[in-house]
Amino acid sequence: MFVRVIADAVASRFLLVILILMVGTVVSVLLVRPSDDSRTGRVERSL
Repeated sequence: MFVRVIADAVASRFLLVILILMVGTVVSVLLVRPSDDSRTGRVERSL
């Protein structure tokens, strides 16, 4: 039982870290867009 609880806690924290990293990357991209329009244009086309 304890092993399952620990595994669930680790999994939830891991997912939270992934979400935070995703949000951080999105925010960084949004902040970089105004400074570099050509690069962002290429990225948007690739995506």
